Amino acid sequence: SIRTFFPAPMPASLYAQHTTMVSSTDDPYISQEEAQALSKALDIPLHILPEAGHINSDSGFGPWPWAKAWVESALGKKR
Repeated sequence: SIRTFFPAPMPASLYAQHTTMVSSTDDPYISQEEAQALSKALDIPLHILPEAGHINSDSGFGPWPWAKAWVESALGKKR
């Protein structure tokens, strides 16, 4: 049951320091207020996309090459 998923555990600060949160103005699973509160609680940056729905492939999102490049850069890998 989905109810067993909540409340979701908070990630350890070790992981949060390498995290950027992306949400949407109309995500059916998290409100902007909830996203802002979570990013504040975790002390991580939040980027809110306008009217992007739930940010997944069903909403038209595919690979994010900039995210891959950012991770590779943070790890010191060159393409």
